[in-house]
Amino acid sequence: MAEKGTTSSLRLENKAINDYLAHLETSKPRRGRKRDVGKVRVQLEEIEKRLAEVSGIRRVDLLQKRADLNQELERLGSANDGTQLEKLFVEYAASYSARKGIRYETWLEAGVPASILAKAGIRPHA
Repeated sequence: MAEKGTTSSLRLENKAINDYLAHLETSKPRRGRKRDVGKVRVQLEEIEKRLAEVSGIRRVDLLQKRADLNQELERLGSANDGTQLEKLFVEYAASYSARKGIRYETWLEAGVPASILAKAGIRPHA
């Protein structure tokens, strides 16, 4: 039975690490201006108005644009600050690193900030 608990905790550890790394990847700053939720909503309203006036290819184009904007709005709305993911990463990163032999420098290269590694108790190798 202890083996089952260990497997479960390893799964939880792996998920915490993977989710945090995925968050880092999706929340990387992008070039250009940061999109504003309000502006996206205005664009959606404009598209809704125009949909009643167009047909054919223009309608399909607007439908796709609406879908893209809704997806962007969802992403912007769910773009939380990652606090909970960070907390779980900090909790599990040291044991994960020890188990997998992952060094401080590797975490940095993967995009994990040094301040987060310090919170997790992961230090540079001398």
